[in-house]
Amino acid sequence: MRLTVVLLLAVCLSQSFYVFAQQPAKKITLSVKNQRLENVFKEIKQQTGFTAFYKDEIAERIKSIKVSLSVRNADVEAVIKHCLKGQPFSFRLIGNAIIITENTSQDKEQPDKTDPRVAVRGVVLNGRGERMDNVNVIVKRSGKGAITDKNGEFNINDVLADDILVCSMIGYTTLEVPVGGQPTIYVAMTEATSLLDQVVLQGYGKTSRRLSTGNIHRISSKEIETQPVANPLLALQGRVPGLVITQTNGYASAPVNVSIRGVNSLTLNTEPLYIIDGVPISVTGPKGILYGNSFTGGQSPLFNINPKDIESIEVLKDADATAIYGSRGTNGVILISTKRGKPGPTNVHFNITQGIQKITRYWDMLNTPQYLDARREALKNDGLAPTTSNSPDLLLWDQHRYTNWQKALWGGTGRNTNISLGLSGGERQTTFRVNANYFRITDITAISGATQQGTMAFGLTHNTIDQKFSVNLSMTYAYSHVDVVSGAGNSTLAPNAPAIFDKDGNLNWAEWNADGLVDLFQFGSMLQSNPQKTNSLSSSLSLGYRPFKGFSFNTVLGYTFNHNSNNFFNPISSQNPYRSPVGYASFNTNRVTGWNIEPQANYHFLLGKASVDLLLGATLTSSSGMATAISGSGYTDDNLLYSITNAPVIDRPGDAYNYFKYAGTFARISYNLKNRYLVNLNGRRDGNSNFGPGRQFGDFGSVGVAWIASEEKWVSAALPSFISLVKLRGSYGTTGSAGGGPYQYLSLWGSSASLSEPYPSYDGVLPYIPQNPPNQNYHWEVNKKLEGALEAGLLGDDVTLSVSYYRTRTGNQITGYPLPDFTGFISIITNLPATIQNSGWEGMINAQLLNRKDMFWTVNFNISTNKNTLVSFPGLATSPYAGRFEIGRPLTARYFVHYLGVDPMTGRYALEDRDGNGVLTTSTAPGNPDAYIVLDAAPKYTGGFGTGYQYKRIHLTAQFSFRKQLGVNALFMSGSYGQFNQNLPVEVYDQNWKKPGNISRYPVFSTGYHQSNADFGFSDGSFTDASFIRLTNLSVSYSLPEAWMKKIGVRDCGIGINAQNVFTITRYKGLDPETQNFGGMPPVKTYVLNLQLSL
Repeated sequence: MRLTVVLLLAVCLSQSFYVFAQQPAKKITLSVKNQRLENVFKEIKQQTGFTAFYKDEIAERIKSIKVSLSVRNADVEAVIKHCLKGQPFSFRLIGNAIIITENTSQDKEQPDKTDPRVAVRGVVLNGRGERMDNVNVIVKRSGKGAITDKNGEFNINDVLADDILVCSMIGYTTLEVPVGGQPTIYVAMTEATSLLDQVVLQGYGKTSRRLSTGNIHRISSKEIETQPVANPLLALQGRVPGLVITQTNGYASAPVNVSIRGVNSLTLNTEPLYIIDGVPISVTGPKGILYGNSFTGGQSPLFNINPKDIESIEVLKDADATAIYGSRGTNGVILISTKRGKPGPTNVHFNITQGIQKITRYWDMLNTPQYLDARREALKNDGLAPTTSNSPDLLLWDQHRYTNWQKALWGGTGRNTNISLGLSGGERQTTFRVNANYFRITDITAISGATQQGTMAFGLTHNTIDQKFSVNLSMTYAYSHVDVVSGAGNSTLAPNAPAIFDKDGNLNWAEWNADGLVDLFQFGSMLQSNPQKTNSLSSSLSLGYRPFKGFSFNTVLGYTFNHNSNNFFNPISSQNPYRSPVGYASFNTNRVTGWNIEPQANYHFLLGKASVDLLLGATLTSSSGMATAISGSGYTDDNLLYSITNAPVIDRPGDAYNYFKYAGTFARISYNLKNRYLVNLNGRRDGNSNFGPGRQFGDFGSVGVAWIASEEKWVSAALPSFISLVKLRGSYGTTGSAGGGPYQYLSLWGSSASLSEPYPSYDGVLPYIPQNPPNQNYHWEVNKKLEGALEAGLLGDDVTLSVSYYRTRTGNQITGYPLPDFTGFISIITNLPATIQNSGWEGMINAQLLNRKDMFWTVNFNISTNKNTLVSFPGLATSPYAGRFEIGRPLTARYFVHYLGVDPMTGRYALEDRDGNGVLTTSTAPGNPDAYIVLDAAPKYTGGFGTGYQYKRIHLTAQFSFRKQLGVNALFMSGSYGQFNQNLPVEVYDQNWKKPGNISRYPVFSTGYHQSNADFGFSDGSFTDASFIRLTNLSVSYSLPEAWMKKIGVRDCGIGINAQNVFTITRYKGLDPETQNFGGMPPVKTYVLNLQLSL
C-alpha cells in the first residue's frame, strides 16, 4: 500500500497510546505460507480493522517480503513482530494504524543545528487509521499554520525546534504536539468526548458548542432510543430549553403541537421547519398529512419516521442558527439526521420490545350511593318529587350497579410491540446500513383499535480512493395503517347507567332505549371506523467533489412523497335502531410530493492567524398537494358500506390542489481567530410563488459573534482554577414567512362553496363564482431576532452551563383579514401592521459528576420562560381584531369576570359586576367592562431535569419534564350540579352548599339550568393550576458480560426496561394537565421489555 507516512514524536506516541489503550484487544487467526507481506496486511485489516502505513520509498521492499506463519487468536502486535522479524523495519501501533518505518541511524533525520528554523511536514490520522483532511495545524507561537489535504498531510515552514503545533477539528479533541526539533511528525486525533467539543449540526454545516455563535441544542440517538415512543418529537419533551412539546391526545399517530419560543403570528401557527438529511418535509396544516376528519385529530408528519433510525436531532432557535433558512426559519428549525453505516465488520442488529400501555391516571368521581344521594338532594332543593321522567336513574335504573366510566372507556390494557432488524458495516471507502422496523400498538379503549407501521431505512456512503468524490444516499420508506376506535366519550355519566354492551356483547341499545329514554346512549362511535393508510417516502442523495485542498462542492437532491387514504364509516350497527338508521361512508385521499435541489460550495482556509470558512449555495424547491373527497349515504346493509358505488345516494365529490415553488441563494462567512474570536455572517435571498409580481423576493440575514474570554491570558489568570471556560456570544438577524398559501394573489373561481353546497345551476348551466378576493400587494412577513448568552465550563468542562436572553419581533403580519358578509367573501390575505414580541430567558446545566472505570454519573437541568406581547397594532380599535387582541397583552390572553365565591345565602356562584350596571357581561374579548381579569393559558415556564448513571454493565436514565401553567378546571359544570345522568367529582360532593350561611366551594345541587353556573365558565374561577412534574422517561438496561456473549456467539447483547409517562405530580383538577381534555383520548403510560442483539 503506497501511502506517505511520517514518524511520531515520543511524547505524541505516549499521549495517543493512552487514549487507545481502552479499546478491546482484537485477535487474528491466520495461516499462510510464503505469502507476500502486503497480502498479510490486507488480511489483518479485514479481521481487525488495523491498516498498515509506510513510505512510498520502502513500498517495493515491503512487497518483496514473504512470510509464513500460523496463529490462532493472536494479538496484532505479536503477528506484526513475527512478520517483520529479521527485516530492517520497526513499527508502532497507534489506534487502528500500523506505522512501519525503516530502521535508520540516530542522526539521519536530525535537522540542521545551524538553522533554528525548519520546515515541518506531517500527517494526521483518526483513531481508525484514516487520513483526515481540513484539520487546522497551527504553530502556537506564531498563529500561522496550514490545513491538511485529502491525504491528511501538512507542510509548515519557519518552525522552531521548541514550537508546539495545535491540531484542531470540529468533533475531535484539540491536540498540542511539541515539534521537538523533528522535521516529520505523525498525529493521531481522537473523537471528542467533552460535550462542548462534540459535533453539532447547523444549517448546511457543522460546528461544536464551544465554537458555535448560535443557539443549537442536540439530542443524541442514545437519548432517543431509550424512549418507547412512536413519534420522535415526543422524545424531545423536557430536554430542550425553549421547546414546548404538547400531545394533542393519546393516539400514537396524532399530531403534536410544537412551539419554539412562543407564538410569532396572529394565526397562532407555531410549526417549525423540519429537515431530514438536508431535505425539508411538507406539513399541510394543523392536522399534519391528513385530509378529512379523523378520530386521531390528524397525523403527525414525523410519525412515519422510526426513532431507531435517527442519529441526532438538532433544534435551531436564534437568528444565527435559522437565518440561513430565510423565510422558512421564523418558527425555528428542527434538523433530523439518520444513522449511517460505520467502517468495520458487518454487524447484524436485532431489537425487540414488548410491553403494555395504561391510562396515566383517573379522576375521583362519585360512586353509585354518592351519586344517588346527590341526585336526591338536587330534587329536594328544587322541591321536586322523583318521577320516571325526571329521575329514571332513581326509579328505573339498577340502584346497586356501579360503572366507573373512565375505566369503561379507557381502562383497557394496550399492547406495544416493536421489532427491528438491521445490517450495517463496510470499509474505509464504502459503508452501508439497512434497517427494517415494525411496530403494532393497541389502545386502552373498551374496543381496542390498532396502529401499525412498517419502515425500511437504507443508507449508503461511498468515497473514491483518492477521496475526491463522495456519494451519500439515504432513503426511508414507511407504511402505516391506523385503525383506531374513537377514544372520545362521556366519562361523567351516572355510575348506575346501563352498560355499554348487553350480555351477548352487542351495543346495549335495548336497555338504554327502555321506557322511552331514546338518544341517551353515547357509545355508538365504538363501532364506527376511521381507517387511515399512509405510504411515505423520504430520500436524500448527496454528491460531493473535492478538487483541491480546503474546497468542496456538494449537491443535495431530495424527494419526498406522502399518500394517505383517510376513510370514515358509520355503519347501521353503530346507530340507534329506534331511528331506522342507514349507513354512511366517506372516502378521502391526500397526496403531497416535493423535490429540492441544493448545490453548495465550501472553502476552508487559513487567513493569517485565523481560520475562515466560506459557504455559497442555492435552493430550488417544488411542492404539490392534491386531495379528493367523496361520500355516500343511504346504505341499507353494512356489508355494502366499503364501496362508494354501493351507496344509494352519492354526494357531490370535491377536490383540492395546490402547487408552489421556492427558490433561494444563501451564503455564510465564518471567521475564527485563535479559537477565541468568532464571527459568523449569514445571508439569504428567497423567492416564493405565493406572492404576486414584484413581491416574490425577500432578503434575510444575520450576524453572530462570540468571544471565548477564558482563552485570553489576562482573563485566564484572573479566573479561579475551577473555571475552565467563559464564553460570551450574541446574534441578531432576520427571518421571514411566506404565509397565506398558494394562489391568493390570483382570483380563484369555483362551482361550489363547499362539498355539500354546490351552486345551483342557472338554466342548466353550472355557474363559476370567485372564491377569493385577490391581493397582489401582500408581501413577506419579517421576523427580527436578538439574543445574548453567557456560557461557562467548570472543573475542566465536567460542568457546563449557559444562560441566554432572547427577543423576537415579528411585523408585517400575513393573515386572513375578515370581511363583511356583503362582500361575498370571508376574508382576504393581506399584511397587517401588527408587531408581536416574544422575549425570555433560557438556562441549562449539564454535569458529569463521576467518570471512573466502572462508574459514570451525569445530571442535567434546563428551564425557560417566554413572554408574548402584542407590541403595536395601528388601527386595532377599528379592526375586526379588536375583539380578540389588546396591545400590551399576549395573543393567547383572554378576559374574564372575577369570581367572588359561592354566595352563602343563595348557594349560587357570585360573580363581580365590575361596572355596577346590574348586568353581567361575560364576553372574553378585550373591552368588556366586567371582564378585567386577564388570564393566559400559555406556560409561564417549562423545562426538564434528568440523570444518567452507569455502574459496570448496568445503566439507568431518568428524565423529568415540568411546566408551570393554568388550565381549564374540569370541575366546572356548564349548567347545574345534580342534573340527571351527570356524575360529579368527589371534591364537589364533599364541599357543596347545603343551607343558608354555609361557606362552601361549590354551589347548591339542582336539577335545572342556572345561569350563574354557565356564567362561571367565563370567570377566573373556571381556571385552575395545571402545573405538573412528569417522569417522562425511565430506562434500566444491562449488558451481558463478554464471556457470556462469546458462549452464545454474539458481539453484544443487552436487556432492559423502558417506561414513558411513568407518573405525574400535579394539583390539576382534571384527568391530564397536558392535554386538558376530560372526554378525549388521554395520554398513556408505557412499559416495555427490551432485548437487543448484535451478531
